[in-house]
Amino acid sequence: MDLNKYQLKYKFHRRYLLSLKDLNDEEIAELICLAREYKYKRVVQEQSSVLKNKYVLLITKPRFPQTGITFEIAVKELGGIPVVSAMNGEDIENRLADEYYVKALSTVGLSAIMVSTSKVSDTEMFEKTVNLPVINATNDCSPCQALSALLTIFEICQSFSGLKVTLVGNFKTEDNSLLYGLIKLGADVTLFPTKNGDPTKETIEYCSQYTDLKIVKDKAVALKGAEIVCIGSSENDESLNLNSDDLLVASPVVKVLTPVPVDYKIADKSVFKKDETPILKQAENLIHVYKSVLTSLAGKKI
Repeated sequence: MDLNKYQLKYKFHRRYLLSLKDLNDEEIAELICLAREYKYKRVVQEQSSVLKNKYVLLITKPRFPQTGITFEIAVKELGGIPVVSAMNGEDIENRLADEYYVKALSTVGLSAIMVSTSKVSDTEMFEKTVNLPVINATNDCSPCQALSALLTIFEICQSFSGLKVTLVGNFKTEDNSLLYGLIKLGADVTLFPTKNGDPTKETIEYCSQYTDLKIVKDKAVALKGAEIVCIGSSENDESLNLNSDDLLVASPVVKVLTPVPVDYKIADKSVFKKDETPILKQAENLIHVYKSVLTSLAGKKI
């Protein structure tokens, strides 16, 4: 799909966002292009009120402060009222085990719930129980992080068609939204997994609808000619020890992306020091992705 020719519809017929696996290419394009529009509006200081006087809840862990900061800024820039509930893992499990606690959240005046814990299943619990828009913002494989990376790649490369992208990390996760988004938009994707991070059979079969997924264990082969390298999480897996010399086989204009905080178990600082702009762009773009997603699921018509 050519995002340069995509015309915003300002319509999104879903109440939940759990994974980009659930979306088609037009729905992904809608969220990316709306996020880009919000980024422009911020530059020209144009205010938005699509969440005016609406309460939006973020359930997160205390060790995820970046998510909380980004969330609060995004909701306030939409005119809404952010509510952050930071709980440790045991507290979250206890709350989710109480179905009446979860259902009660539908009655207190919230307009949407965003969940950033460590398990996609936490978000799925809310999706099945509350009558509110629910958004998965869990870990670096979430649809929100994926959309922020996709927006950043689009800003850098202007096209996904045939773009050579190498994804590095653990793909044996509950969600591989960035992978799904890239192949649906036409990128040529190679996976370079950590030692125990091969994608599941289900993931490979799903991707086969769009492309023959390339899974490469040799570092030089995986990175050869890559125009974009996206580094994810090791998920406590064995380190891959990527360094700047490993990127010499990539395209001369290669850009490296990763969500913050950076997982240095996969790559050392030399990989990122050459050009920090894509990482900082991706971090900023997450704010605009949150605004795009919240507008599409919970906001008034623009």
